Amino acid sequence: MVYIYDGQQYETMEEVRAAMSGTAPPPPSPQEVSQVMADGDFSSRVAKLFAQYAGADSVLSFPEMLGLCGSVCASLGIDVDSLGDLQYLFKRYDFSKDGSLQLDEATAMVEAIVEKYREQQVSVGEPEGPSFAAGDAAEMRATVGWIPCNITAVRGDGAVQADLTGEYWWVPSLVQLKLRPAGGGAALKMTDAELGDAEPLPEARPAGEVRAIVMWNDFNWEPLTSQGWGPLDTEQGRNIMKEVLDSCGVQDVTEISRKDCTGQNVCNAIYSVGSRCAPDDTFIFYYTGHGSKLPDQDGDEKDGHDEAICTVRNGLCNQSTYLRDDDFAQMIHTYVKAKNIVVLMDCCHSGTICDMDKNQWRGKNAMSISGCQDHQVATGTGRGGLLTHSLRAASQMLQGQENVSASLFYNTVVHAAKPLKAQFNSQQVITVQSPSGCNLNSMPWPLVPSA
Repeated sequence: MVYIYDGQQYETMEEVRAAMSGTAPPPPSPQEVSQVMADGDFSSRVAKLFAQYAGADSVLSFPEMLGLCGSVCASLGIDVDSLGDLQYLFKRYDFSKDGSLQLDEATAMVEAIVEKYREQQVSVGEPEGPSFAAGDAAEMRATVGWIPCNITAVRGDGAVQADLTGEYWWVPSLVQLKLRPAGGGAALKMTDAELGDAEPLPEARPAGEVRAIVMWNDFNWEPLTSQGWGPLDTEQGRNIMKEVLDSCGVQDVTEISRKDCTGQNVCNAIYSVGSRCAPDDTFIFYYTGHGSKLPDQDGDEKDGHDEAICTVRNGLCNQSTYLRDDDFAQMIHTYVKAKNIVVLMDCCHSGTICDMDKNQWRGKNAMSISGCQDHQVATGTGRGGLLTHSLRAASQMLQGQENVSASLFYNTVVHAAKPLKAQFNSQQVITVQSPSGCNLNSMPWPLVPSA
């Protein structure tokens, strides 16, 4: 293995550091890293290094990938040793599980480690948050605004617990980002929050084809049935979603169901459908089934847990078979060529299952609508999930309207869900998430039936 810095090859990182001595750029600031990631030349730089390391087989083994990562970090002035276990990241981005990375997978991994460095630097520079005492009224930042909460405990180092997050401790740097004293501004009630200024688009915006994946699992086979996994009412949810897609003229629909709901099959479907997409197309991923949580493995979750789709393997379902939110989001980012992306998740613990606050989503017109927040469970009606019924009702309410925005559709879903939530005594909060810079008021919604 060799490292490449400033056009020269070195056998060890120590030699690279020696070569950089006196001439190496200072460690980049978070703002400088963001500029690097936004530079259109960054991917081509990675591609050139990939060609040098990959050789004739056009794939990278882990040692080769380690060399590539070290070379990129050296050129930016980043200490690669500070980025943790790169072998874990290598396994994560090896979607095909063949022990090697192709160019798109390697590029995604490089982007991830550079973004991880940026997040580390942001955390280092964060000021301490406001001071709280047990019993104080506060407001917690959520995807759609500020939600009232109460401080339940305070540690000596300033970390706090809130009633909405149970036993999770907010350290001072996160208190600054996520909590504020009550009355700091207009707070949301603990209900589904509608987006402001949700009006129809002012003019028609032509779009390409809509291409969809419909995934559902009722877990209705042994031994899962005896273990309490099923049966669920998700086949009815699948029928409703297929009905919505058909009424909107969507013809490219790929279905994944039951024992085929493996992590590998999800990856294969996203690759197949995503690679068919043209830039003007819209990619839709719909899932109804079980969702769960896993311990966070790379420190990117504020509550210490990754969200996960309960995928199966060899007919079994447990934590070792789940598809993590990090991997699910990265599959979409890596393989979907469409600029417009919609994810619909009718399952538990799914509020941020796409991690759309991450830098990898920058530049995408993307949104996810989830049946509930990360700490909540979703409600079934016996004939399909509550969110799925609300999606269909919203489509019917908007039938025949032109130029419907994504925000207008979401607000209509929230409105349609109110009587269902009352009927089933559901506390779930239907959640919307979109990347920074994506204006849902100007993003066209693709699923509106004609008159």
